[in-house]
This record gives sequence, structure tokens and C-alpha cells, in this order.
Amino acid sequence: MRLPRSLAFGIALSALVAAAGLAAPALAASATMRGEVMPPGFGRLSLTFDEPTPTRIRVSNGVLVVAFGTSVKVDVARIARELPTYVSIARVDPDGRGLRLALTRPYRANLIEAGERAFIDLLPANWQGLVPGPPPEVLADMSERLRVAEAKAREAARAAEQSRWALGLRSASLPTLERLIFDVTPETNLKPDLANGELTLTFDRPMTVDPAAIRNALPDGIALRGQETTAGATMLALKVPKDWQVRSFRDEDGLLLDLLKPAPPPAVALPEPPAPAPEPATATAAAAPPPAGAPSTDTPPAPTQAQTATAAAAPAAAVTPPVADPDPQPVKITANGTKLDFRFPRRTGAAGFVEGREPRGQGRAGPAAPRRTAAHPPLRRRHHLDARLRRTGRQAGPTAGADPDE
Repeated sequence: MRLPRSLAFGIALSALVAAAGLAAPALAASATMRGEVMPPGFGRLSLTFDEPTPTRIRVSNGVLVVAFGTSVKVDVARIARELPTYVSIARVDPDGRGLRLALTRPYRANLIEAGERAFIDLLPANWQGLVPGPPPEVLADMSERLRVAEAKAREAARAAEQSRWALGLRSASLPTLERLIFDVTPETNLKPDLANGELTLTFDRPMTVDPAAIRNALPDGIALRGQETTAGATMLALKVPKDWQVRSFRDEDGLLLDLLKPAPPPAVALPEPPAPAPEPATATAAAAPPPAGAPSTDTPPAPTQAQTATAAAAPAAAVTPPVADPDPQPVKITANGTKLDFRFPRRTGAAGFVEGREPRGQGRAGPAAPRRTAAHPPLRRRHHLDARLRRTGRQAGPTAGADPDE
């Protein structure tokens, strides 16, 4: 079956286009090549690319091999005419990635790269001294490019710094901790590192830091030692007391950092001194003596409630001072048959004595000697009895036959 003529022509054209596409390198760089003899006595090949292209050279068996990093379209037909003393023939590799130049004699090759330009110097084998440098105009052009690049870099850095978030700080003091509140973007994270009183805070975002504002916001006892901002982080170095602890968390106010103070030692409770015992009221003189003829009783009056409470509050070791003796009062003596009744105005120690009694059967002639009764005791014995009773603090009730002077 024969194909129509138009269809056969279309198939043939497509095959030619495909073959041309396979043969030509895709997106090949363009370059121009010139040859020039330099006054010092060496030949120079100048390559100018439309974009920077890596270039390597080597000399092997009298052939200069030039290799490119990518495919390059270059015309080498004029090189043999421009440098006939150095190059006899030149050709391009089929893939466009290299050149091969046959040298007329042994030469040393030196490569100089300057942006999108490359210079290959062919030096005599006996060349001495420094190798040649690039042309002055190339050096000037490279210097200007460097200056412009640096200016653009500074402008970009200023723009990036102006767009950075400014790190803000507030603080709050509590009895048990110091709280630092950092104003950062919601996606910023904080990593604290505390070691031996040195606290390093690392934020995972570059931010603008004002050291003076940070120092003014820090509470007492915490100092800013340094700060650093890199392309991907912001760091603060703080000095804190060695025995403090740290914890961090996030809330609606931002990133919070708590510096925990050590707990104070428990207070020692000192015992309260005992309350001083109330001084007992000084006993005053006894109540007015009872009227004459009033009956006397040996039972002392019952203590009142106030006296009981006072006695209970007083320490057991307290000793009641002796009561001062009231002035002497008259003693009422009455006789009832063979009985004498002595009525004393106060509690009085008393005793009765008999003197001058003779043994039975040995009385002298005449009437018996009168006997001295307790109503008239000897003065010496009466004073001795009173002193003994005062030393011992004893008191006795009224007794019949007691000394009326007591």
C-alpha cells in the first residue's frame, strides 16, 4: 500500500526536525573566542561567554585541551590565523563541552577566570617570573561589580533588619519568683539553658534587640551579659543568682519565663516567756476587832472566788510574805466559877504554866506557897514563846489560860 505523497513528506520532515534536535545541544551557552599576541612574548586566547561558565585546561602531547562545564557554541576558525605561531589547528568536540588546539611547540598554559570571561595564556617553556594577570580594564570592571554587589547586599540587610520583629520585654516581681514576659511572634519558640548562674535564652527567629531597653526591663538581681542575632536565631545571655531555677511556657501575652527563688528556711518559733506572777496584795491590818462579847470561832473565813483565782495563777514556788503584826489590843478576861476565859482580838499562840509547886509531903510549915497561874507567866518564858512562834510561822487559836499580854 502506497502512502499519499503529502503524508510521506510530513513524516520525513518530522524525522529531520527530531534528528536536528538530538544533534544540537539543548540550551547551549554562546561564546566568542579571540587570539592575541601579547608584548611580553606570549600568546593569549580570550573567551567571552554570555553567562559565567566553568572552564578547565590541560596540555597533553602538544595539544591544549579546554573543557567547559556546559555545552558551548564557539567558532574556532580564526584562532589559527590570529595565533599562527602558537596554534596550528583547532576544533570543537561534538558535544560542545570542549576545545582541542594543536600547538606548534611546547608551551605552558595558564588560565585566568574573571566572571563570564576566561583568558588562556600560552607561555614559553622557559618563562620565568610571575605569570601575567588579567587586563586592566577587566580588573576595573570586576572592582565595580564588586562594589555594586556589596552595596546591594547592605541594602538587602537593612531591609531585612527593618522587617524583623523587635524583641519586647516586661517583668513582674512576686514573692517566690521573677517573671519575664517576652513579646514575640506566635510562631517563635524559646529554649532556656541555665548553668551555674548563666542563663542563655535562644529564640528560633531573628529579631531586633535593643540592649538598653532589655536592661531597663530586667528586675533587680538579673543582668544582661550579651546578645547576638544571626540569620536564624536570637540569643540573650543573662546573669542570675546561682540557686535560682527556671521554667518557661506560653500564654496569650507571649513567651513567659519564670525564675524561681529558693524557698526561705522555716521560721523558728521561740517559746514565749511565762507571764509574771501577779504580786499578792499586801495584807493590811486585820478587820476592825469584833465588838466586845461577840462569839469567837476557830474556823477561818472561807476564801472568796477572787482569792481562789489569784492563788491558782500564782506559781507554786511563790512564797507569801509574812503578814505584819497589828498593834496590840486589850484582851478580855472573864471568870466563870473555876474557869478563866481569855478573848484575844486575833489568832494568838498561848500556853499556861505553873511555878513554885512543892513535891507532895515536903511542904514547909505554914500555908502553902501561892501558885503562879498562866494568867501571870514569867516574862522570860513569855517572850521566848512569842519568838518561837514567829520563827515557825505557826498560829494557834485562843486557848484558855493563855498569856493576856500576847
